[in-house]
Amino acid sequence: MARMNDMASGRGVTSLLAGMIAIVVIAASSEALAQSAESRLPVNQQTTEQKALFLENLVSRSQSVRKIEEAGDAAALDALAKAQGLVDAAKADLGGGDFASANVKLNEALALVTEHTRRLSQDDITRRHDQRRYQALHGSVLALRDAYVRVAEEDTGEEARASTLQAIDDGLAEGERLADAVDLDGAIGVLRQAYDVATTAVSDLREGKTVVSSLNFETPEEEYDYEIDRHDSHRYLLTLALSENAPHPSFLEEIGRLRQQSDDLRAKAEAQAAGGNFEAGIRTLDQATGQLINAIRMAGIYIP
Repeated sequence: MARMNDMASGRGVTSLLAGMIAIVVIAASSEALAQSAESRLPVNQQTTEQKALFLENLVSRSQSVRKIEEAGDAAALDALAKAQGLVDAAKADLGGGDFASANVKLNEALALVTEHTRRLSQDDITRRHDQRRYQALHGSVLALRDAYVRVAEEDTGEEARASTLQAIDDGLAEGERLADAVDLDGAIGVLRQAYDVATTAVSDLREGKTVVSSLNFETPEEEYDYEIDRHDSHRYLLTLALSENAPHPSFLEEIGRLRQQSDDLRAKAEAQAAGGNFEAGIRTLDQATGQLINAIRMAGIYIP
């Protein structure tokens, strides 16, 4: 008899462990649960009751609930309300002995909560990333604006300088307004336009003329000339960035390496063009400018 009691006790422990494993499986992956839980675990009173206890906590007192409520997301709040209703309905099914129906409702409740908490987590990551992009671009536009003011004092007429600064300032103000309204995509788009105005203005001062603004080229040689000018402009921006900011000493060696790689690629492009292969020269110049852009970013100026 004692042996039979021990065996019964062992079966009880085993059954309880199976139920606890079921809860872990539920929490880990609602998709896996929906696809295969039925085939791995029998739908019986004990496992379904344990699942109901877990889901009742999930839809009422869990971190997931706090996340949804704090976010104030309408779709997530609606899904949470539906999940809570499903859990209540599942408990009613349990009371009536309909374990299969209760199990289906619990799975649906779990899927709803999981879907929206994951979405909110991803939205939060995206929002933080966009906030960093906005702040970096805003700082770069301000830095370029300040540089333009200093350089333009001697080389640009008052009317032209005022017009350029107004365009930059309008972009900064509109970007800030959109960011305050939590429209970071719109804010970044506006700041990119202000950034283009600022970089073009600084490049114009370097050349003492207006750079090519159209990207419709009649010949490969004309496009090559444009890429030469673009590369020169970024050379100037790197010099400007290094003079305006003091990069961390650990960055200086890498910046120097990138600049040297860019110079080597520029020399290669010039040799290709001298041999009449302007298409190859264009591709090589683009690589050379890319190295400069990486160096400029390391020097503290954001380039989209």
